[in-house]
Amino acid sequence: GVLQWVPATANDVNLVEFDFDPNNSGGGCESAVGMQGNTQTIGGSYTCTTTTILHEMGHTMGLFHEQSRADRDTYVNYIEQNIDKPQHGNFDIAGSSSVDSGLYNYASIMEYGPFEFARDGVSVVLETIPAGMVLGTKMPQYTTGDLDGIMRLYAHAPSSITVDTNPTGLQ
Repeated sequence: GVLQWVPATANDVNLVEFDFDPNNSGGGCESAVGMQGNTQTIGGSYTCTTTTILHEMGHTMGLFHEQSRADRDTYVNYIEQNIDKPQHGNFDIAGSSSVDSGLYNYASIMEYGPFEFARDGVSVVLETIPAGMVLGTKMPQYTTGDLDGIMRLYAHAPSSITVDTNPTGLQ
């Protein structure tokens, strides 16, 4: 593999610190979006799911949200009026320093589901183009597309193309 998660040493300058609060059972956890460098923290509730932790680990490796790609409006409709306003930044198009890698990955662990951060919990915030595609995943694993993006990010472009007929994360 390209990346290995190993215990930090005294010589490491770019590392991730996991800091989960044993008194927080709310289920949420977070990390800065994109690799920050130096020490980056993934933390929050001790009840955070494995899928969410993998999502946050994706950020520390340099991945942004799929719905923040410059080409996202070709693949999803963002229905801004349905969002919990303080969460709007989670749907902003990434800045000019980011690079879209590979194809839009509807099932990515880095893609939010259709109701994520809905102001009322039930209104659609993201809908696919074409309609009916599954958005995001609850599966605790990276999709083939996620792994392809990570490989490209670390200058290990895949030498072959894998086409999922039953895409990872959609089972």
